[in-house]
Amino acid sequence: MIAATRDLAGLLWRRSEAAGKVDERENILAFLSPATRIDNADELRAALGLDGDAPVEHVLLQGWRSWGDDLANRLRGAFAFAIFDPQRQVLSLVRDISGLAPLFYAVAEDRIAVGATSRMTRGLFGGELPLDEVFHAEFLNSDSTTRIRTFFAGLRRLPPAHVLEFSATSEGELRRYWSPDDVPREVSCADAGERFRELFDRSVLRGFYAGKTAVMLSGGMDSSAILGAVVANGVEPSRVPCLTKTYRRTGGWSDARYLEALQNHFGLELTEVPSDRHHPLEDIGEYLDLLDGPYISYGHSVMARSQKVARDKGWTTLLSGHGGDEVVGYGSGRLNELARSRRWLALWRETAGVAQLSRASRLRHMRNCLTHYPAYRPVERVLRKLLSDSRIAADPSLSDRGTHLLDAEQPIHVSAQSRSGHDERMLHVEALESPMQPLSIESITQTSRAAGVETEMPFYDRDLIEFSLSLPSHWKLRGGMTRFVLREAMRSRLPREVLERGTKYDFTAPFIAGLCDHRQEALDWTGGTNPLFRELVNRDRLERVRSILGRKGTELENDDARFIWRCTVLCMWLDRYDGHVSPPELVPLLEPA
Repeated sequence: MIAATRDLAGLLWRRSEAAGKVDERENILAFLSPATRIDNADELRAALGLDGDAPVEHVLLQGWRSWGDDLANRLRGAFAFAIFDPQRQVLSLVRDISGLAPLFYAVAEDRIAVGATSRMTRGLFGGELPLDEVFHAEFLNSDSTTRIRTFFAGLRRLPPAHVLEFSATSEGELRRYWSPDDVPREVSCADAGERFRELFDRSVLRGFYAGKTAVMLSGGMDSSAILGAVVANGVEPSRVPCLTKTYRRTGGWSDARYLEALQNHFGLELTEVPSDRHHPLEDIGEYLDLLDGPYISYGHSVMARSQKVARDKGWTTLLSGHGGDEVVGYGSGRLNELARSRRWLALWRETAGVAQLSRASRLRHMRNCLTHYPAYRPVERVLRKLLSDSRIAADPSLSDRGTHLLDAEQPIHVSAQSRSGHDERMLHVEALESPMQPLSIESITQTSRAAGVETEMPFYDRDLIEFSLSLPSHWKLRGGMTRFVLREAMRSRLPREVLERGTKYDFTAPFIAGLCDHRQEALDWTGGTNPLFRELVNRDRLERVRSILGRKGTELENDDARFIWRCTVLCMWLDRYDGHVSPPELVPLLEPA
């Protein structure tokens, strides 16, 4: 028997009831994520001979019947769906290349459950799934290395850009239908700025609805580019609401001058969300239940507050610059390309932008490149003894047992940056493939929907991603300016101050201030005795940081602040998680033959 929730957001297939049976009916759409949005639906309708108003469900079904799982590679947008073939008794799960639409699944010998959320999938699966200790250790260590695991053993997420096929007896065959490595490299591209602008505008306007859409504006390049795209395409600035987090009482808040430049340039009225000394644990319990685990970022409380402000203002969509860093690329890999070509003057010139962004000296970046040359390494060893610019590593977050768990389960990973032959393309691919990307997208999408708004992230557009990946490194870093192609694309649209901005504001100071203001809550939770937490955490570090926090936290280092926050959130989650979830209502999609 195969059954689904009434809105097709969840699916249960009892495989044992279908074994050995043949059904002559055609494929059926068994699951469809509520986040699904097919951007090239009109093109597919035409190719399939469907009516221009044929619903997305018909497009997916007819596309599957015509092209099989090659449909996945033809789709553009956000999508997660499942197609069931009654004749072959095969269930195929599909997810978009960036993970914009979530898809979770759990497998047993007699059943497969699929859902749009972790909690729904657990409810459909039935029975209690044990906690995944490895994933909990990864969270505590701030070091996620897998795009498949969840906080529950046996509950998995389908990784982006994959198809997963189950038969009545198989445990599942996972196939990748798209990879950044498949994108060809462009040797040259004279009109890259114009082409980028064209693709970006199309993606931005797809999510803009006059009177109902607000831009999450920070004063940085990504959000400013979204605003510039909307206005350049004929929308009056007065009809583009802008929502911005402000830190006017926090010393060193660097976004103010850029927001002011944007206001003067466009004549904007900003809706401010004051975020100084925000409570970083505010309403966390609500979101732990919603996300079914601590998929929470340090700035989560500010993001959640902004979403609620948008809802109260009547805005149904937020345009966010999330993903701009990863999609466009900073170009720092070009430094190594120049060093390998021994173009020392060009290398020195280009270190300006990367150094400004990383807050490390230009000399430090030059030295990093030179260490790839054996003859220079003895010089570097001497410099490290003479210069006190090396960072002191923080104490480990995990106990010996927690460390052993990760060492036993995590594959050995060598970062692209550490490889002597790395180039910009390698760093760009690594950023896009980071396991943190789909996790953060899921968190933003689900919390936004819970607040009653949709958050659109126009940088996550496949055509834009592929074009950015294809560009040679001088379109990422040029003249000491990182993300050069984005700046070039926006040159006629944004004020000079924003176009030439080379820094990003570090939100750590207000985060630490808020954590110290509410330190008793953190101290109370981390003093608990949950056995899993006590087994995983480095207790020496925990007690040292708790002692500092108990003294008002005035000496709290950035890494320690994030560590104690993770400890607090993990303890809150372990205290409240429910191993048993009520199943949602199901309707039969196929009656037993």
